[in-house]
Amino acid sequence: MKNRWIGMVGLSVVALMAGVAGAVGANMLTNGGFEIQGSGGTNDPAGWFRTHTEFVERIADSNPPQYGDYVLRRQDSMDNYHWASQKVAITGGVEYVASADFKCFYRGAAGEEKVLIYMEWHDSGGAYLGNAFTEYKNDDPEYAEWKWVHRSVTATAPTNAVEVEVRVESLADGNGDSSIIGDNVVLTTPPPNLLANPSFETEGPGGPEDPDGWNRSSADFVKRSSVDSVWTLNLDDSPDWPLWADQTFSATPGDEFTASARFKAFFNAGESVSVDLIWLDSGGAGIGTNSAVYAQSDGDYANWAWTPRSVTAMAPVGTAQVVYRITSHLAGGSDSALWADDAGLRFLGANPMVPATILGWTAVSNGVMEMVVDAPGFAALYHPEAIADLVVGSWTNVPHSATAGGPYVVTNLSYSSTDATGTNEVIYLQTPADKEFFNIVGPQ
Repeated sequence: MKNRWIGMVGLSVVALMAGVAGAVGANMLTNGGFEIQGSGGTNDPAGWFRTHTEFVERIADSNPPQYGDYVLRRQDSMDNYHWASQKVAITGGVEYVASADFKCFYRGAAGEEKVLIYMEWHDSGGAYLGNAFTEYKNDDPEYAEWKWVHRSVTATAPTNAVEVEVRVESLADGNGDSSIIGDNVVLTTPPPNLLANPSFETEGPGGPEDPDGWNRSSADFVKRSSVDSVWTLNLDDSPDWPLWADQTFSATPGDEFTASARFKAFFNAGESVSVDLIWLDSGGAGIGTNSAVYAQSDGDYANWAWTPRSVTAMAPVGTAQVVYRITSHLAGGSDSALWADDAGLRFLGANPMVPATILGWTAVSNGVMEMVVDAPGFAALYHPEAIADLVVGSWTNVPHSATAGGPYVVTNLSYSSTDATGTNEVIYLQTPADKEFFNIVGPQ
């Protein structure tokens, strides 16, 4: 535990070790944790439009505690899509990521019920320009009843887009025996893409079939190719499989990365492609691999359809480099086809056991304190706690606000403002007359 004593008589601020995982940047959504009640009462999440106020509602649920005390529930009461949404001004041509956490109790047929985190783009006249989304279904391999899962979707706004509508959207069968819970909804700009030429648009010195900046296992069978009027990476159905293209970067143990790509394929049984994080030691030897596989046997496989895959992992002990690799696993019968595009490698943060540091405080009024916090990871993973006596009693979640005027709610640091630099979280705490101690903690 790291202590930071400050000048207010009887008041100390403690910064504890906090786990970090995930994106960086401020949340562009308001009330993403559904902690703030709207004018419609307890079941109304402030700032959110709902398609059906009776079946899409805010309810109390304090598990997990770092997300606050409220969540969004979509009841299984109508056989249709319903959602809660917000519209946010954005900049065309910029990449955005929308994410949320879900826990579900599905009772429909396999693949029939699902929840989505969804982005829809609009121009200055409100016209629809397209969408991007990811799903969590009851036939997903990781599905378990009431188990929290994370879903995110990353997409670049069309150049003429000025607004995005973010939805927590779901489909249930209407039998009244399922329930979908959502929380911690975030819209932000992702960390920068570390890859050179990630969309294969730039020609290398080897000519039109050479993707600049990429190492390839075979210049004859791994080529830059035009598909759907854009440049992609084509991995031929060659007997020299597996085939691959990659780029290598420095890394240290505990660094967290996410690797992604989208694929278009015509596979035969047993064939697949993967996006890989390969960890190397200082001598260049492999010490581990994390992969996301797209296979012909997958539930979301479709001939010739673009399908995304991503993997997030932490560098193991001994890591000196990380390799981003796209690897094909084709049988070599010349009867399959595979393209890759929109490759991405993003650095999410250093070793997750890092302290959240209280940078300072200011008394803004009688009983209200402004606190500036450096939370190195995703703000939603941190929350404030308080205790009246360090010897007697226990730490408890303490309400805070993004503004001095409130409302004050128990939630995480995604409900905050930013300081002048735009890199630190600013929150407001109500301080009682007696001695009080505060800290910032991460997930339990």
